[in-house]
Amino acid sequence: MTVNARVEPVRTHHSLSFIENKGQIKDQEGHPRKDIQFVLPAGDMNVFVGDGQLHYQFSRTEVINGNRPGTPKPEGQSKDPNDDRYTESFKAQIHTYRMDVELVGARISAPVAGKKQAYYENYYTAGCPAEGIRAYSYDKVTYKNVYPDIDWVIYVNGNKLEHEFVVGSMGDASQIKLRYKGHTSLRMTEEGNLVATTPMGTITEKAPVCYAADGKTVRSAYKLNGDVLTYDLHGMKEAVLIDPELIWGTYYGPSTATNTQFYDIEAFDSASLYACGLTYSDAVGSIATVGSFMYSFAGFTDAYLVKFDSSGIRQWATYYGGNDGDYGTGVACDVNGMVYMCGLAPSAAGISTPGSAQPVYGGGPSDGFLVKFLPDGTRVWGTYIGGPGSNFPWSVSCDLGGFVYVSGDSNEPTNIGTPAGHQPNLAGGFDWYIVQFDTMGVKQWGTYYGTGGPEWNGASCNDGYVIYLTGWTSSTSGHSTAFAHQTAYGGGGSDAVLAKFFANGARSWVTYYGGAGSETVGSVTCDIFKNIYLFGHTNSNDNISTPSAFQPTRGGMMDAFLVKFHPEIGFRMWGTYIGGAQDEKAEKSRITTDDSANIYVTGVTFSTSNIASDTAWQTVYGGGDGDGFLAKFNHIGERKWCSYLGGDQADEPRGLSCLGDAVFVCGRTSSHDSIATPGALQPTGGGGAFDYQGFLEKFSDPDTSSIPEDTTTVPTLVNHTNNNAGKMQIGLFPNPNNGSFTLQGSLGNRTGIAAYTVTDIAGRVLLSDKTAVHAGNVHEQVMLNDIAPGIYFLRLRSPEGYEQVVRFRKE
Repeated sequence: MTVNARVEPVRTHHSLSFIENKGQIKDQEGHPRKDIQFVLPAGDMNVFVGDGQLHYQFSRTEVINGNRPGTPKPEGQSKDPNDDRYTESFKAQIHTYRMDVELVGARISAPVAGKKQAYYENYYTAGCPAEGIRAYSYDKVTYKNVYPDIDWVIYVNGNKLEHEFVVGSMGDASQIKLRYKGHTSLRMTEEGNLVATTPMGTITEKAPVCYAADGKTVRSAYKLNGDVLTYDLHGMKEAVLIDPELIWGTYYGPSTATNTQFYDIEAFDSASLYACGLTYSDAVGSIATVGSFMYSFAGFTDAYLVKFDSSGIRQWATYYGGNDGDYGTGVACDVNGMVYMCGLAPSAAGISTPGSAQPVYGGGPSDGFLVKFLPDGTRVWGTYIGGPGSNFPWSVSCDLGGFVYVSGDSNEPTNIGTPAGHQPNLAGGFDWYIVQFDTMGVKQWGTYYGTGGPEWNGASCNDGYVIYLTGWTSSTSGHSTAFAHQTAYGGGGSDAVLAKFFANGARSWVTYYGGAGSETVGSVTCDIFKNIYLFGHTNSNDNISTPSAFQPTRGGMMDAFLVKFHPEIGFRMWGTYIGGAQDEKAEKSRITTDDSANIYVTGVTFSTSNIASDTAWQTVYGGGDGDGFLAKFNHIGERKWCSYLGGDQADEPRGLSCLGDAVFVCGRTSSHDSIATPGALQPTGGGGAFDYQGFLEKFSDPDTSSIPEDTTTVPTLVNHTNNNAGKMQIGLFPNPNNGSFTLQGSLGNRTGIAAYTVTDIAGRVLLSDKTAVHAGNVHEQVMLNDIAPGIYFLRLRSPEGYEQVVRFRKE
């Protein structure tokens, strides 16, 4: 559950941000205020945050005699136009007043999390060390578990301070109590706002806004008892959630007479956000940065790769290509943070490096390519993929064993398949394919996958160990195995196909997916429990949705669809339509999951209703020839929220990636509004009907604080005698983290001692310890600050021997 409270007014001459207290904040006797963690400087009202309290400190300067320097003189007092303002000194007295807001009964030692911003302040005041104190700024801070399973989030929105309580499934909103101290009056308005009056100013807490899991507003109000404020949810007991908030957005590339677009995005850590695409722009400085691997435009179109940090600051960018129409379609990072881009390369030079797996162009209209970069933008190696035909790579991914996979579709008969692959030879027409490389660029194996009819797209993903390939086909046979979810072709123009391959190139299972109409697939992804999600669009009325789905029937001529499969034999767990009265398209859209097994999808919609949830970031269709949409679903297929993405022209989001509570979206747009934010790399843009710019946006989604219960895949059953095994529900917060995190969750009705271990990707045990289970709950602070950045696994075993594994990332 999330409760919003907006505090107004906060006045400032610059953008607001929290400054961490590194010892520069002291009391009247000069003693450090260790109970204060942050200060929000805001001109005549500063806000101090710490130990479960907000301290509003008002200040007012009173001139005793004289006039402030720079104050205009009365008209007619000075005849000299150069002497029309006061310059003499004056005497003044500063008056201050403080009002406090205390979280009654809160855990004042609650761990605090926040993302450090680039801005900092240096202090050299009395008591500071000789080298001074450096205090960094934060836009948002989160106090974890100030009450059991309740986080307190405080952030800046424009020129306002806002705070929220994010209440998890085990939290109780009735525990939240805010006591006001130092006010002269405290009253409720007819609108449900709380007004706290002081001798020097007024604070208004706007009426709370709560959102249910389906995105609809939940009835809520304040209750005031003396000087204590609580929340009245009118008997609501289930969890409620907050919709996403746009943190920053930027255009990329020139706005007119050109075309630049993003295809894919990968968020590795807070300092490493990579996106790739294609551009027609040869304008110096419009795409690449000075000193990059390839600063100058080379051909008809070039691929490009750009690195941002998570706050939207560009680190570097480079063109990549030869003298023909090259473009990048996929980007991924391995566990060590190395960067891989795949794409299409009709250029016979400027792509590969000597000694690579395929240093020479294979011939025909186009080859594929794969290139590796260091995080600083240095190219390591590059290789062609393909023979005398056409090759269209769509995806690149990295597993936990040190291998890189490129997939797509091709009619090239050579330089793809190997004897070690499931299908060494082209079946005819266009086939899907997968090629595995090691991190040195050495080709390990390759396989075609097709039946002689046309197979299109060839997107893929891996869960760290196995690979899933998807696309659409008009082949009426050959794409199902025993016990598959759908063994027969559904009919119409095309069906989706999903196939599982092992890391050695052998096929595990394959299934059709589709009805009597046509299906087109955008992408595939896995969650932390290794479940598979397929996303595309369809005009079929059958074989798509399941009973009680979020949207069981098709809304328009063409709807998007989302379906979940079990990893072992590929049976369907649930499926839903996503769409309004007009068309939705997803053939170039990506899909991703977060560390709490939530699913995010993006695509294009032409529907002006039945898309956005009631309180989404953008509830209204932006206009033009199609808007984007961004939607979040949980692991059981419930929609959490959905928002339009777009302005006055055409908008087409394509790539998605998650990192902590952030969702990153990229694509192309010709809209002049609703895309970028002030202060972004390119805050303005928008082209004409045929002029596209890339766009990249970051959304904040606070509802990523817990791993959901999933009785179908969670945990490994070591002892089969206890029917409560599926009630294990644990999570790590924050995730990603700096090696320090909280292990928290529910073990059903268990009690006793639970054991846990932390391992790296190679299975080496880094920590082995035990934690107490009280009334079925576990809460343990874990400190692993000395481990290197990367992917790790925590395995918790209950007193009865049931296990659950949670993956986390150390930044």
